[in-house]
Formats: sequence, C-alpha cells, structure tokens
Amino acid sequence: MFNAILPIVREKPSLNAISTCLNLLIEANQIELAKEFLLNVQKHLDLKPNTCIFNILVKYHCRKGDVEAAFVVLEEMRKSRVSYPNLITYSTLMDGLCRYGRLQDALDLFENMLAKDQISPDALTYNILINGFCREGKVDRARKIIEFMRKNGCQPNIVNYTALMNGFCKEGRVGDAKKGSYRIVLNFLCKEGEVEKAMELLGLMLARRFVPHFTTSNELLVQLCEAGKAADAALALFGLLEMGFRPEPQTWSMLIDVICRDRKLLPAFQLLDELVLQ
Repeated sequence: MFNAILPIVREKPSLNAISTCLNLLIEANQIELAKEFLLNVQKHLDLKPNTCIFNILVKYHCRKGDVEAAFVVLEEMRKSRVSYPNLITYSTLMDGLCRYGRLQDALDLFENMLAKDQISPDALTYNILINGFCREGKVDRARKIIEFMRKNGCQPNIVNYTALMNGFCKEGRVGDAKKGSYRIVLNFLCKEGEVEKAMELLGLMLARRFVPHFTTSNELLVQLCEAGKAADAALALFGLLEMGFRPEPQTWSMLIDVICRDRKLLPAFQLLDELVLQ
C-alpha cells in the first residue's frame, strides 16, 4: 500500500505515512524489512526524518537492548531543529534505561530533560521512573518520585499510585499500600465533587491514622466551604489538625468566612486561635 502511494496519488508519501509504516514494521518485529524500508525512502524520496521517525528508531534500539545506539540517535536529533527530541524521546530512553537497571542514568537523563531542554514531564514519564525503582526493590525512592511530582505541579493519577502500591505489596509492606489506596479513593471523590462520601472516608482514614495528602485535604476543605457545609468543614479541619495538617492561608480564610456567615462564632474563634498558634 505504501509503495502504491506515488504511482496512484502522484505525490511522494508524507512523513506521517513513512513514520506509520516504519512503526508498524518495528511493532511486528520485522527489523530487516524496516531497515530496507528506511534505506529505500532515503534513496528514492530524499527523506529528512522528523522527530516522530527518530523516536521510532529510539524505540527500536531500546527494545533491542542497545540503549547506547538510542543515545546516538538522540544526539543526531539534537543537531536538527526539525527533529529535536521531545517528551516521547526522553520517556522512551528512560524506559530503556530503567528496564536494564540503570536507574541513576535514567534520573540523570530526566534532569537533563528538565534543565537542558526545559521539557516538562507528564504522569506517564514519572510512572516510568516509579516502575523502575519498584522493580529494583527501591519503593521508598519511588514514593519520593510521587512527592516530587506533586511539588512540581503534576498530580499523581491512579496509574502512578497503583504502580507504587504494587511495589509496596511486593516488598510485603501492605500497610503502606493501604496509605496509597485510601488516598487514591479520596482524591477521586474530591475530583468528582462527592463531598459527603469524601467526608465519610476522611473520618475512616483519620480513625485509622492514615493522613490524606496535603493538596487533597485543602481541596476537600475548600469544597466543603463552597457547598456551605460549615460544620463539616470545621469537623474535618480539627481532625486534620490533630494529625499535623496545616491548611493553606486561603483555606483558613474561606473556613472562617463560611463559619461566620453561618453565625457560628465559637468555632470561628477556635479557628482563629489555631491560626495564631501556627
């Protein structure tokens, strides 16, 4: 079909057509045919590979276990403006390094991506590192990756938490895996606006000494305030304070405002006392 494009359409195949065909060949493990295909398009179509085509070659080398060859492709990409490495390039290389236990090299590449090329990682990129550390039995390092995600504005998703929970379970740390599962459900309920169910889960978590994440706790308090649930907001806050949680200043302001509007001055004064003590 690819070879029929030129005689039928009377135009050269696009780079998208070339990258699609090349990717299909590599996915089907038809490596020799892929090489023959590339040589043919270079010779007869005057090919100038774009980032997508280079990324396919990076994937090919990583799957073959030849990560060094993949880095050679990376350097070739950096020489060209039209095929400069992107997030997919780096994610593929990091995955190749992690699969062969080269975690420090993967972290170094991650830092280069941020500092040198100023490319922001997504949840999938972070998950490559989380899985890599979990495979090597370094679950606490994987948990630090999730903490780094949050601090840098990328909220962990269910895939990230699941990878971490699997890591804890493999290490026999079932209790840690349960901190993870509670947080996943609470985060989901807050995102869906299910504040009543979130309050029930929060009560269960606090009773079992599981502390929600800082961002999720603030989000729940804000949603309770916005829903006019002053009593629930105050109850949730005092329970969280006992566990060492300290809300953001904006959350404090919203809590005091909604409680005052509800004409419950005593809880408002108690909140102010807590605020002064922080």
